[in-house]
Amino acid sequence: MEKNPYLTIMIQSLKKKSAVLDAIIELNIRQKEELENPGLDPDDFDACVEEKAKQIEQLELLDAGFQEVYDKIKSRSADQSAGIPRRDCGNAGIHPQAD
Repeated sequence: MEKNPYLTIMIQSLKKKSAVLDAIIELNIRQKEELENPGLDPDDFDACVEEKAKQIEQLELLDAGFQEVYDKIKSRSADQSAGIPRRDCGNAGIHPQAD
């Protein structure tokens, strides 16, 4: 049985989210260590904060993409449960009703 391509996309997204979260955890540790250092270099700290902001932005993009795919699967499942016939229209997101 072939895996649903939407599920494959969701699994890949979750793996990427896990890696981004790991990076954020490491940056949190680095920030804590820098703040505890009496010889704190403000430029180093700012660089860490900027990198963390980039990782958070990436996480938000992954979350939005995951939610979009989830909603698409949910919609298809609801349509199938309601008995609404569907034609495949590729990835355009168009869901015409059968004639």
